[in-house]
Amino acid sequence: MTEPSASKQPLWEHVLRGQPVPYRVLDSNLQGIMDLEVRASDVFVVSYPKSGTNWVRTIINCILHCPDEQNNLSLPLEMSMCHGTSQGEIEAATPVFRMVQSWASPRVMFTHLLPWLLPSQLTQKGAKIVYVCRNPKDVLVSYYYFSKTVRSRAEPITSMETYFETFLQGEVPYGSYFTHVKQYWEMKGRRDILFVKYEDLKKKTNAVIEQIATFLGRQLNIQEIADISSHCSVEGMRTKFRATSQAVSVIMDESQGEFIRQGKVGSWKENLSEAQGKRFDTLFRDRLAGTGLAFDFE
Repeated sequence: MTEPSASKQPLWEHVLRGQPVPYRVLDSNLQGIMDLEVRASDVFVVSYPKSGTNWVRTIINCILHCPDEQNNLSLPLEMSMCHGTSQGEIEAATPVFRMVQSWASPRVMFTHLLPWLLPSQLTQKGAKIVYVCRNPKDVLVSYYYFSKTVRSRAEPITSMETYFETFLQGEVPYGSYFTHVKQYWEMKGRRDILFVKYEDLKKKTNAVIEQIATFLGRQLNIQEIADISSHCSVEGMRTKFRATSQAVSVIMDESQGEFIRQGKVGSWKENLSEAQGKRFDTLFRDRLAGTGLAFDFE
């Protein structure tokens, strides 16, 4: 990851154990996740932010028939459930990793952490990882609009032009998109990991839902797949988050935007210039050359 320049303030609040993270993430939270008692039935949804994490997590909750109260907690494992912004309030708040300890099995949890910060028991206990990956141009745009709504200690985001440069340098919470995706892409041959592309889920929703279910050892009939697809539509997800999500009031200023915005493929074309798109293409080739990972940017 490129070091931040001295001329501007990175959008991350601090770096813990090698990963830039939001200020609601404490080092003790990371240690708690690494020490988490993993169950064989656990499913970890992992992604770089704004890649379709909550969409896939909701689909999996439907497949596994998890209780609604476990599906409504829409913060990653590493966060703390704190409405305040002071260090004392954050340290006194309950971390999400502790809340999931009392959940009934199967548990579906999500995180944006890099591989070395995942629970140490994950592989040995036979739990599953579903990694969600999205076209980075759309990730940038979605992350930009989301970041404008988040209560943050970092300098306010002034424009897409400024954010574009910051994102390309990896100077955002959770660091470089390219580092994150590459490290998990290199793990995709493992039997306990399924790599899902956001674009595939948009274009062939039912087929990908069936693929996820099969990976989790579940068989769904045609009607069940159709019901899950309908329930997890963009409008369905937007309605759900307006009504029940515990994430919105904790981390967002809802007057500045919605947690579920457009959920579309190709929104980067409406937000990035041709020159910015070409710069992104060059960086994508440079950072992910030889990996075999590719996206249809159309």
